[in-house]
Amino acid sequence: LQAFYIGLSADAEIDSQLGAKELDGRWLVIDICFVVLFALELLLRAISEKWLFLCGKEWMWNLFDSALVLLSVLDVILNNQEQGVSNLNVARMIRFVRFVRLIRIARAVRAIQSLRIFLLSIFASGIPLVWCMLIISVIIYIFASVFLNGVIEYFRDHETTSEEAKSLFEFYGGVQKAMTTLFMSISGGIDWRDA
Repeated sequence: LQAFYIGLSADAEIDSQLGAKELDGRWLVIDICFVVLFALELLLRAISEKWLFLCGKEWMWNLFDSALVLLSVLDVILNNQEQGVSNLNVARMIRFVRFVRLIRIARAVRAIQSLRIFLLSIFASGIPLVWCMLIISVIIYIFASVFLNGVIEYFRDHETTSEEAKSLFEFYGGVQKAMTTLFMSISGGIDWRDA
């Protein structure tokens, strides 16, 4: 339920920022309700487990939940004050905790064996994925450098004020622009004809 709320809340916040309007107060109330529910759940669990809360089989989850509740309380306090502290880096970092709460879903997943195996296989494929992205980035960098040298040669022989030159500068105006253009070309973000 909270994962659904986090998505809706983020969508409402971006709409209010782009529309330059005030965020509806209902989002603050719902956020406070979730923080109170999580704090109450944590308190009841600590009372029922006593010393096992810190020394038991799931002490790491309990510590994680305690940190989440503490940071969530700080998030509600700092980000919803009248004078606003949105420019503070600390408030922004604490606000990021809202998305870390999604990790709590992993706790429920442990009970479903097949889903757990599926998630573990996804996590295990992360390192090969990083290596693949690195290799693709190097290849794109090499071709971007070659294309960029071709664009430089074109600019040496032609006027830089023509439409064609402006288009070349838009797509190949530097290594980063050239890499972005090539990545967009191979991933379907832009047509080869346009780039």
